[in-house]
Amino acid sequence: MGGQQVRIPQEPSTLVAPLPGDEGEPSLEALAQNLRRAGLAAELDPKPDGKSARVRFEGRSFEVRVAPSSDPGEIHMEYSRLTRDVVEAVRMSRWSVGVRTTVGDAPLESLHGQLRVLSALAPRAVAMLDLNACAPKSGDWLRDAASSKVPPGPTSFFTAHAVFSEEEGEIWLHTHGLRRLGCVELEILGVNREEAQELHQLLNTVASAFIDKGVPPAGEPFPAGRKMPLLWLPWEEALKHVQPKLGGLEDHDEIHGGATGVLLAPGDDGPETPRRYVEALRDNPLLYISTAETLRMAAQARERLPQFAELVAKYVAEPKWKFLMKLGYPIDDAEKEDDREHLWFEVHGLAHGQVDATLLNEPYGIARMKEGDRGSHSLSLLTDWTVFCPRGRYSPETVLALLRGLARPAGNAGLN
Repeated sequence: MGGQQVRIPQEPSTLVAPLPGDEGEPSLEALAQNLRRAGLAAELDPKPDGKSARVRFEGRSFEVRVAPSSDPGEIHMEYSRLTRDVVEAVRMSRWSVGVRTTVGDAPLESLHGQLRVLSALAPRAVAMLDLNACAPKSGDWLRDAASSKVPPGPTSFFTAHAVFSEEEGEIWLHTHGLRRLGCVELEILGVNREEAQELHQLLNTVASAFIDKGVPPAGEPFPAGRKMPLLWLPWEEALKHVQPKLGGLEDHDEIHGGATGVLLAPGDDGPETPRRYVEALRDNPLLYISTAETLRMAAQARERLPQFAELVAKYVAEPKWKFLMKLGYPIDDAEKEDDREHLWFEVHGLAHGQVDATLLNEPYGIARMKEGDRGSHSLSLLTDWTVFCPRGRYSPETVLALLRGLARPAGNAGLN
């Protein structure tokens, strides 16, 4: 992304942990004890009001506050992402612990630190409410993320909502949570429901790139993928080029206002919706992921490779299970170490630092490899993996939830 990056004023990041309904109001001393029990090298500095404190951890400052829990209906949250048991636990909660911080120049590391502090302060949290992203997560997700040495991916810290109208036959895609990361909130306007899945993928890719590389100037084209240029315009200016039935003036309220940009594709007659890329997005698209994000994904995939290997050993022969692995191979005539094409393979087995797998897509820049080739590959090339099973799709970030679900007795198999 060329040009001078656009700087967006960062909103503070606020994460809230509702406590179990049987827990009373925690004292600041109790929170300090929780920090010590967690073994976190952090100190809690109480404020005179007796309800709040400051925590210093890994060179960052976090504001901590104890407050009565809010009714789930009073907060703009997508509770459909949680199981009914977790939603009921949130509803029954009487007290919550909140942690607030300004993210700064290392967003994922800062937010990971915020997760670790919150998990240590509230080890029995029934959920985590991300007020910026309007996204709840289970208490198990919070503890899993905090226990990892690798930060969760960018998509864990923003949400792309899809607002649909049967009457209008149109979808409005928009994000929550990016402004705390120094980005504009992004939207895609004027597309139909059948295109939502592919454009949601595109929205996530662009938002993740903005978090890592910064926001390019409005109106300046940038590559989102191979032969896939995009640009963004401030919402008011974008309405000169797109006339949506959803996402217009009446929909931009207090929650959906602020610094907002609309993703568009450069066209012969001016910017237009990116719907022209839908077919390409359905057909093995080459979307660009930054080197930093590739390294983060690879580190997380390797950290939780033992869990993946355990599942492969037990279920690889099961017809309703599928195991995929992404490997980064140097492209032909590569000039740099990170000039790699990241290819998906179906896994048949793992042994001795190798994976037996079949290539699932045709490479763009590696002539010797063809779709459908089966062979042995070094796990040193690992950059990601995915598990598909009757319970859904699982990544290195969520695999611990799958293992917990599998360990539950039959009839109690819901995953948080």
